[in-house]
Amino acid sequence: MRAMPISPRPVATKKPIGDRRLLAASLYAGMLLLSQGALAQTPGGASPSSPAPMTEHDSVRLGLARPDIATLIEATVASARSDVAEAGRWANPTLDIGRESIKSPLGQNTERTIELSQQFDVGGKRGLRRDAARERLAAVVADTEQRRVEIAAEIRQRFYEALYRQKLAAATGDWERRMSAIAETVKKLHQGGEVAGYDRRRMALERMTAQTRSRVEQAEYQKALLRLAALTGDPASPAEPAGDLIPPEPQALELLLARIDQRPALRAHERRAGASELDRQAARRAWIPDVTIGLGQKSAENGGARDSGTVLSVSVPLPFFDRGQTGQQRAAAQADISRSEARLLRTRLDGDARALWQQLKQLNAAARDYREQSTTGSRELVRIAEAAYQGGESSILELLDAYKAALEVEQRALELGWNARRAAIELDTIAGNGKL
Repeated sequence: MRAMPISPRPVATKKPIGDRRLLAASLYAGMLLLSQGALAQTPGGASPSSPAPMTEHDSVRLGLARPDIATLIEATVASARSDVAEAGRWANPTLDIGRESIKSPLGQNTERTIELSQQFDVGGKRGLRRDAARERLAAVVADTEQRRVEIAAEIRQRFYEALYRQKLAAATGDWERRMSAIAETVKKLHQGGEVAGYDRRRMALERMTAQTRSRVEQAEYQKALLRLAALTGDPASPAEPAGDLIPPEPQALELLLARIDQRPALRAHERRAGASELDRQAARRAWIPDVTIGLGQKSAENGGARDSGTVLSVSVPLPFFDRGQTGQQRAAAQADISRSEARLLRTRLDGDARALWQQLKQLNAAARDYREQSTTGSRELVRIAEAAYQGGESSILELLDAYKAALEVEQRALELGWNARRAAIELDTIAGNGKL
């Protein structure tokens, strides 16, 4: 947008029209630069050696590739795999060595026994427990997938928070620079007697306010940037985010709801319910005792005579009292808990997805409409205020109010985009679209 010359109307005023034109031109130049560059401009100060801007995809990729996350996931899965190996492993054999000496009138009677025994699962309980451990391993794998989705959502939240703060800092920083330049113009005009002392003091106050707001927004941006860098790379040299705050339009609601059933957290509950069912089947077979079979050799010495023979033993516990009742009850309760948690989670996710989808549609439309209309509206407001000031129909107060309103419009447009983006990230996470 280019500034158009405005011919002031000849009105009675205490101030020369020339100084009003000079001051209004300075103000208008400041607003023009702000309106054209605030949405896309990043805070100044970046050196040529600064890291290249980082996109949302880059931030998620770098964040999930961190060694500590990979180690955490691998160790968690490895622990569950060890449980599977333990559940399917046979019991260790037992070696019994015995020696018994008895003195008798006929001499020393010595007996030696060596026996190796092994327990056998004749009821198939070990196989069921191994299958249950495999189901729990699948649940752990689903948990790690859910963990990755949540980490990706956190990274995306921090990325767009940094982007939002970046654009706010750019808008207020550019505003502060324009106010500083205009304040210097007013100061020079006041020294020449062309501007009243009140106008000079008011511009000095506006300049101080703009500087303070710029410093606050810059501090908020640096905080958000370092928090993002803590998840994606080296906080000592963070890369600045680049992208659009306003998200794309969401997919059809039916497609999003259909994807909820594939959410890793739901699959984990289903797998744990299956593992508990297998545990209950194993507990039902507790009435089938494990059989321990021993085989060995026994030798006896009586005086000078020595005899030896084979030892065969069978040991069977009698299931009179414990038939696995407690294990069956515990496993059935755990299965019911897992299924109930899955149903509750599914219902909540369905409701959240519907609500977020409706919210995102409205926020997206509001953000886009506001961004398209606010720029034209704020420029028209400033143009009218400038014309009134040049014509002597208003004071500098009304003109500054118009410029402050334009800045607030810019900030509101960014806020609407940030709110829409947060809703989009939450909806993506619920529907299992974590952009991994």
